[in-house]
Amino acid sequence: MPSKTSRKPSRRARTTKRKATRRTAKRKTATKKRTTRKTKGATARKSARKATRKPAKRKATKRASTKRKTTKAKKNTRSKARKASTKRKAKRTTAKKGLRLVGSGSTKRWASYRKAA
Repeated sequence: MPSKTSRKPSRRARTTKRKATRRTAKRKTATKKRTTRKTKGATARKSARKATRKPAKRKATKRASTKRKTTKAKKNTRSKARKASTKRKAKRTTAKKGLRLVGSGSTKRWASYRKAA
């Protein structure tokens, strides 16, 4: 009887290999005339669910739009300084420092309240 160590490990189902989001949806869908971005998200969700065939392991993937949206606090300018995730800027206390987030996108940075906006 062979030892247990020489046994070949059972091969796992390759689910990570398939890139669901790779597929581009060029044409707009006829129903509701959805934009390409929305269609792409739908395709990605569908294929992500398909990727793992076992019904119990169904992947409930988030819509890309919900990933882009964050908490309401982020939209509130006063609380921006307290949000850690605001364009990956470090979480800082604004007390006694007089700092605020200035700029948007790649130009977002911490600056003094006293400086002209």
